[in-house]
Amino acid sequence: MKIAPDAHENLKNAVQGNMKRSTKSTSTQTKDVDRTKTNVSHGPEKTFKDAKQGAVKDGEIPLILLPWVKFYDAFPKHYVPFTTLDVSFIMLSCLFFTLMDFCSAEVLHLLGWPSGAKETRAAAGSLTSIFHSTTLVLSLGACLWSQRHVPPSAKMNVHPRWWQTATISLIQYCTGYMLYDSLIQFGWDRWVPGVGVVLSGGDKLFLGHHFATAFYMVSALVAEAGHVSALILMFVGESTSPLHNCFRISRLVITLESFEGRMAEVAHEVIRLAWAVKYSFVRTFVGPACGIYITYDLLFTKRGRTNVPLVLSSFWLFLAWAVMIGSIPWILDAVKIIFAHVRREELDVEAR
Repeated sequence: MKIAPDAHENLKNAVQGNMKRSTKSTSTQTKDVDRTKTNVSHGPEKTFKDAKQGAVKDGEIPLILLPWVKFYDAFPKHYVPFTTLDVSFIMLSCLFFTLMDFCSAEVLHLLGWPSGAKETRAAAGSLTSIFHSTTLVLSLGACLWSQRHVPPSAKMNVHPRWWQTATISLIQYCTGYMLYDSLIQFGWDRWVPGVGVVLSGGDKLFLGHHFATAFYMVSALVAEAGHVSALILMFVGESTSPLHNCFRISRLVITLESFEGRMAEVAHEVIRLAWAVKYSFVRTFVGPACGIYITYDLLFTKRGRTNVPLVLSSFWLFLAWAVMIGSIPWILDAVKIIFAHVRREELDVEAR
């Protein structure tokens, strides 16, 4: 069958038109796919690049970490010469906790605690510690959970910028607390006129803990790696602090004549037992398990040995294990409290 010239030309134009439209459609689809790929997050590296350009939105940051990121970014920075270590937030945190301590002492006095007494000063320090550890542990939990697949020895720059900012602010916040506690609780409150600062054996252990913790945290910031291991140890260590300080305050309450009563004694026993159970479990099982995980990652993986200098990671681990071993006397005290409670319950049952 023959096709007329005009019909043949029309058919040819129609085919060419369809081919052009198909090519244009394919090109449009390809561009759409490319745009879609561009909008997909490709992990920390992509997010970090976007963050530096100010593209990260507040909704992408865990709500509890947003104040840390906003406030730290807005606060003036003062760096240690020849390093990237900013100390302004450390000093601000130290000042903040110092003011909270002395304001807490005044509030306690209004509630009936003796003004300037050793017990009042100790209780004020415990209230400050409860605030510090509670805010820190909740925020650390959000940090660690949001980057839960990142190993302890990872470099700082593998994280989103908002996460880096939150981590830096939390580490400096905790370092500021350690500085405040050393100067006020173990300096000001231990000062004896004509003698100087008088420290007990337990005080010296606490100061050693503060030095080890502060060095670990600050050196991780300077090294720009290994900070996840510091966050893990901070989280585990501070998780028992709120109950420990509640126990300390309840013990102080029952020693004051103005707070005598059965209710105070019952509350003290309940808090004492709760602290003993949590402290013995965390320090006996959770702490060493985290220590083993961190030790393996820092020393026995190529990534760990590459990211963190071996000398530094070895010293970190020495400090971490020294703190865990140093807590054994308190673990034993906690276990004794538990067994004493169990034995007392058995005697009560026998008596009935």
